[in-house]
Amino acid sequence: IKALGQPGAVLFDVKGVLFSPDGVWLGWRGDGPVGLWNPVNGRFLRGTHAEVGAIGFMTGQDGRTYFISAAGRNVSVWEMTNMELRKELSINTDRPLLGISRDGRVIAYTDGRVLELWDTATSKPVGELRDLQGNITAFCRDKAKGRIAVGTDTGLIYLWDPIVSPVPLGHVAAHEGPIEALACGAEARAVSVGWDAARVWNLERLVAQPAESRGRR
Repeated sequence: IKALGQPGAVLFDVKGVLFSPDGVWLGWRGDGPVGLWNPVNGRFLRGTHAEVGAIGFMTGQDGRTYFISAAGRNVSVWEMTNMELRKELSINTDRPLLGISRDGRVIAYTDGRVLELWDTATSKPVGELRDLQGNITAFCRDKAKGRIAVGTDTGLIYLWDPIVSPVPLGHVAAHEGPIEALACGAEARAVSVGWDAARVWNLERLVAQPAESRGRR
């Protein structure tokens, strides 16, 4: 990203980007800098969060949208208008960071076999999932029902509701190899990406179902 229109424009080596829920701002992260960019008017905001590994947007308890960044167990909450640091949270876990859900509601940590979910607004635990087949590689949150899709390096996708049950609701054999990415969208759909394909799944069909053959969606 280049800070266009600013004196002494600076180039940043961007590691990840994410649009805000209203589509106005593009959140970005580098190897230390984080920030927001408005592609329409060129406004460019920057903050610093060393070793940042994930970014997202969350709705605070006051109903406002905030930009968030996570570096391990340390989570920073930023004002959208000026990138001023609003507050810092510390997540009580020793497991490595996996990511922040697209809706910003939860932040996930995993050591491979155990998935921890934490509430980004309160930094309190949401739930823990363990004893899956394979190591956990990706996750996403179904915003409508709060369910979690979890991908593993064995190509399985699990559907889990941390409020309802400590065990998965169902699963499907989705890919021949590891799940590289998962994204949850509208109408209970999820997209999975592996080396063999990108596939769209109906999450409702994963509920209380045994492992299905690959390609059945």
